[in-house]
Amino acid sequence: MSAMVEIVAAPKSGMGPMWVHLKPKMKGIEEPISFQWLFGDGEESADKMPPAHYYDMGRYNVMLEVTDKAGKKYTAGITIDSASPG
Repeated sequence: MSAMVEIVAAPKSGMGPMWVHLKPKMKGIEEPISFQWLFGDGEESADKMPPAHYYDMGRYNVMLEVTDKAGKKYTAGITIDSASPG
C-alpha cells in the first residue's frame, strides 16, 4: 500500500467571503509527527486540524505537508474558489 495524503475541504467553493473547514486525509503514513498548512493567503498553521479558515473573494491554492517519524514528507494541494457574489 502506498502512502498518501489528501486535503478535505468543506466547502471547496462558494460565494465569498466564506469560512472553510480543512482536514488531512492520510493513508499508510506511519505516525505523522508534523503538519504544515499553507492557506494560500499568507497565513499558515502547524495544527493537524486547523480551525476554520476565512477566505475573502478569490482563488487560493492550499498546500499541506505531512512529515512522518522517519522524516519522509508527503504533500497535497487543492484550490479554494471563493467567488464574488453576483
